[in-house]
Amino acid sequence: MGKKHKDGSVEELSGRDKVRVSRLVEHMIAIPPSRTDPNGSYTGRPMNKYEVPVQDADDL
Repeated sequence: MGKKHKDGSVEELSGRDKVRVSRLVEHMIAIPPSRTDPNGSYTGRPMNKYEVPVQDADDL
C-alpha cells in the first residue's frame, strides 16, 4: 500500500498514515445498513448481514 507516482514507482506510507487509513476503513465498515435501502441493493449492505443484496432495474 502506498502512493503511486506517474513513473510507476510506489512510495510506502508512513506508520502514521497507515494508522489513519486503518481507522478510516474501520469507521466505514462500522456504518450500519441504510434504513432507506433495507434490501441493500444500492449500498450492498442489507439489514440482515447474512442476506445477499440483489440489484434490480431501478438500481442501475
